[in-house]
Amino acid sequence: MSRQMHRAAGFSLIELMTTIVVITVVLAIGVPTISSLRTKSELAAVTNSLTGGLNLARSEAVKQGIDVQLAPQSGGWNDGWVVRTTVSGSDAIRLFPNPSAGATVTPKSGATAIVVFEPLGNVAAAECFDISVTGGGVRSVGVAPGGRVAMSNTACP
Repeated sequence: MSRQMHRAAGFSLIELMTTIVVITVVLAIGVPTISSLRTKSELAAVTNSLTGGLNLARSEAVKQGIDVQLAPQSGGWNDGWVVRTTVSGSDAIRLFPNPSAGATVTPKSGATAIVVFEPLGNVAAAECFDISVTGGGVRSVGVAPGGRVAMSNTACP
């Protein structure tokens, strides 16, 4: 009589434990990286939105030949900003909601700062905005007297 050995299908306890250890190590390395990536993405989104608003205000001032301003929405800079003409003060060209609930936008000259672009594209007063998000990271967006908008990976000077 010959005996045939049948091997049971499935995983052994050692194979299962090894797989769990590998998954744990991968997650321990990957989760902080994903969190950091999310923070950087939020910071970039807010910075790009504010830069876009400033550039739109400047181009509209030159195109229309009138003063155009970038001002905070009614709740302040943390709620978003609006590009509008200064003829009546209520002609909104575009509203920019703050793209991140955890973002803080702080103008260097104070919470009520308004950036006014004149018909030649220059500004009445230079301004700098510090942008930070929950979880770390700071960027700044500055507007030079000539109207040039620039971003920096450091806080306003």
